[in-house]
Amino acid sequence: VQVIDDEGAWPLVRSRLDAADAGDPLPAIRRVLDEEAVRSFPLADGPLVRARLVTVDDRDRILVLSIHHAVTDNWSYGVLLRELAAAYDAFADGRDPRLPPLPVQFADFAAWQRREYESGALERHARYWRDRLADLPPAPSFVVGDLRAEEAVPGSGGDFVLGPDLTAGLRALANRENATLF
Repeated sequence: VQVIDDEGAWPLVRSRLDAADAGDPLPAIRRVLDEEAVRSFPLADGPLVRARLVTVDDRDRILVLSIHHAVTDNWSYGVLLRELAAAYDAFADGRDPRLPPLPVQFADFAAWQRREYESGALERHARYWRDRLADLPPAPSFVVGDLRAEEAVPGSGGDFVLGPDLTAGLRALANRENATLF
């Protein structure tokens, strides 16, 4: 069920690194990021967006955003980051941030989709994908252990670098296969 929060307020937790971490704050910052990565989201009640502002010292702050994937996609996340950067620049210059008004709200888009669906106009698209995906192998069967609702499932991550030649090759492959690089 879609729920639109008119307030648009995100919970913001403020914290400060210990004075003991002042010499080399990176391990403490990593601990904060690890804490946020393993915190689960209460899907039934929300919020599905969290923010934590960590004061490193008198000059430096770190904003940690945790956003459930049901709330945003990678493209929309990029829009959010650009708008946050624009707001940050405006505040740093002593200006009020001014973002252009959105020509279409998500609710408008959802209403358009609903009208398209109810009119039958989406059947052509559905038929295309049914035909395109008709010869797929059967879906794999996974055995999932009993996960209790209160058990946190830790997130994980890793960094790696792809060289320019490999990246160019992957882009070419994606283009040939009509796929995204993602």
